[in-house]
Amino acid sequence: MIKSFSLVLCGLITLSASALAAAATEVKVTDVHLCCKACVNGVNKATADVKGVKVEADQKTKTVTITAETDEAAAKAVQAMADAGFNGKVEGGKFEMKYEGKVPAGKVKRLVLNVGHSGCGSCNSAIKKAIEKVDGVEGIGAKAKDVKVVVEGDFEAAAVVTALREAGFGAKVE
Repeated sequence: MIKSFSLVLCGLITLSASALAAAATEVKVTDVHLCCKACVNGVNKATADVKGVKVEADQKTKTVTITAETDEAAAKAVQAMADAGFNGKVEGGKFEMKYEGKVPAGKVKRLVLNVGHSGCGSCNSAIKKAIEKVDGVEGIGAKAKDVKVVVEGDFEAAAVVTALREAGFGAKVE
């Protein structure tokens, strides 16, 4: 009798765990700048305080997979990544990364940005490479491990921000 009850109880627990897993929200964020262990650690640190989520950052595929108990928890994790300076394509269209700060319209001579993370020389190179593609950029002040980037020249501010976000950085105008 006790053995039968234990088996039934184990079965109920397994079914409950399966039901929770099936009800979980999974969000994939692709094309995230994850060149090094510092980037992976940055994603993990950014999302660590979000309750009800499990986050896996895959450096090789540049993908972050968020498994959340609720849509609200998933949305918080996606935004926590954005707030920490990560950007990517959020699959499914249900969630989005939002950034504070207004991007000036038209051409500017100088733009100060916060890229959120620049953990190593590879991060810094990726930042510079993305910005260099923008017409009219003449100078880039960016250093590894420094989140501030200064861009100078005669260029479209929005083009710089877009280039950085497409490279996986959550650039915000300061």
